[in-house]
Amino acid sequence: MSEPMPLVAGLPLYDWPEVAVATDRLWAEISKNLGKQGVDAPDFLWRPADLTELWDHPNLLVGQMCGLPFIEKYQSQGQVQMLGSLEFSLDGPPGSYHSVLVCRRGNPAKTLADFSGQRAAINEVGSQSGEAALRQAVHEYGVNFSETMVSGSHRDSIKQIAEDYSDVAAIDAVSWCLALDHEPAAQELRVFQRTAPTPGVALVVANQQAHLRPQIIRALNEALAGLDPEIKSALHLKGFVAREASDYQVLLGG
Repeated sequence: MSEPMPLVAGLPLYDWPEVAVATDRLWAEISKNLGKQGVDAPDFLWRPADLTELWDHPNLLVGQMCGLPFIEKYQSQGQVQMLGSLEFSLDGPPGSYHSVLVCRRGNPAKTLADFSGQRAAINEVGSQSGEAALRQAVHEYGVNFSETMVSGSHRDSIKQIAEDYSDVAAIDAVSWCLALDHEPAAQELRVFQRTAPTPGVALVVANQQAHLRPQIIRALNEALAGLDPEIKSALHLKGFVAREASDYQVLLGG
């Protein structure tokens, strides 16, 4: 009989190089608490270059993904189930997040309406915080950009604006906090508006491992409660909020 495939875990969405050690420490606490419950959790996070390898893995124990692809694809196709969302040090309901709309400091714009005819940057197509949040604001203000460029990441969108390749972007508020800590280009930008809060980045488990959901949620709560304050501060973390998949229907307008 072949050996069962090992479980995998990944927390990629805010895993900046400058906080990778803190992210590893966070996982070590989660893994330790899972082990106390008899779950053979991986010792280390998996960091594949292609994140779909992580999200599609049948032995995904804990994975982190944007809420929009979760509700549009992965949940509807029965690939993953919801665990909840990490709670960050942001204004808004626990476990929620928002985007900040940013531009260069010298740009006199006061609202998004002032950016008609200017250039926008999005981190990637299908991102709730970088594309969908901006698209919703654009619809509200009736803005027509001269060009919309895909930068590849929130950090790269910030750099593009600072270097005058783009004029405006919606940046995930947690990524903005990390940028203020670690990305010099963020000092060249200012926040001129913020979007309404939505459920935070999703923590999920593969459907094949969903029988472990109660143990995982308990481990997440215990790990966050006992995490070193310095690690929490580095990651801008406060805790964990258990959620249901239905919480994310709001991202579809339902």
